Amino acid sequence: MAGSSITIQTVFLLLAVGLAFLAGQLHGPIAQQSTDAELITQASAGVLERSPELGLLMAIPGGLRVLGVNMLWIRSQDLHQAGRHYDALQMAELICKLQPYYPGVWAFQAWNMAWNISVTCQTPQQRWRWVYNGVKLLRDQAIVYNPRSMVLYKELSWIFFSKMGGMLDDQHLSYKERWAGMMQALLGAPPVDNSLSLTLAQETNQSIEAFRTIAEAPLDKSLQRQGRDTIQPDQLAQLMRDPALASYAKALAELGVNIDESLLRAYNNFSTDYAASCVRVAPPRLNGLGQKKISQLINDPAQAQARAKMLAFVRAQILWNTYRMDPSFMLALMEKY
Repeated sequence: MAGSSITIQTVFLLLAVGLAFLAGQLHGPIAQQSTDAELITQASAGVLERSPELGLLMAIPGGLRVLGVNMLWIRSQDLHQAGRHYDALQMAELICKLQPYYPGVWAFQAWNMAWNISVTCQTPQQRWRWVYNGVKLLRDQAIVYNPRSMVLYKELSWIFFSKMGGMLDDQHLSYKERWAGMMQALLGAPPVDNSLSLTLAQETNQSIEAFRTIAEAPLDKSLQRQGRDTIQPDQLAQLMRDPALASYAKALAELGVNIDESLLRAYNNFSTDYAASCVRVAPPRLNGLGQKKISQLINDPAQAQARAKMLAFVRAQILWNTYRMDPSFMLALMEKY
């Protein structure tokens, strides 16, 4: 009996090894079929190449990866039920990395963050953090790996529509305020007609023309490099070919303000333009000589044209690389609707 038992175990072990080997042999053809069907694009494959730890996880044989994923799912749900949401988030990220080309996995985890976890939090700040975690998971990772998955776009749009656009969540006003604040900090307020002499159509055209400078700013919109740099160095170099802009950028750099998010912060903090000052409850307080110099340079009328071009450039870069929004497409929608 003992010999028979050992024989059976040996047979099953060899069978398991053989099946694992066959599964590994099928991985290449399946991946090729996915590429041929454009389920895996060059952009999503590039993300995999730039992520060594993800490449290592994907190298795990399919059968073993399934067992690992099942264990992680069970562990993740146990952590959620215990209220350990941040630990569960780490489990969720690992699950998604083990199954990057399965849209349903990403959709479930984002939905879990934006709906299940967020409603267990007590403060508006905590609830917004989890709602926006769901947005970022879909926008910055899921859609990058699965750019042709309509499910992921639907889930992302539903978060915006339901949580921010609608009133289903009792904290919807807080979400609206926070998203509006992010867009205000990035884009500033649209032009305003203080004379009240313009028609609605004229005011709309004025706003469209103000956004056009952002849509026309230097920007490489190849998906392979989207999000790799917040500010694309080659496009910045192209912008700096203008001597006036290069001179202004040098003066700003001497005060610690670069052509990136720091320019937006300086503009939002110190500018007297309506686009920035309209949301302030009080004039900016200038602490020290450094801030006074920054304020003077940010509000220098002689640099208005150069400053406008720099702001448009930074805004376009952040829209594309951070928020993954296409300024040209946004402009087209504004003109159409």
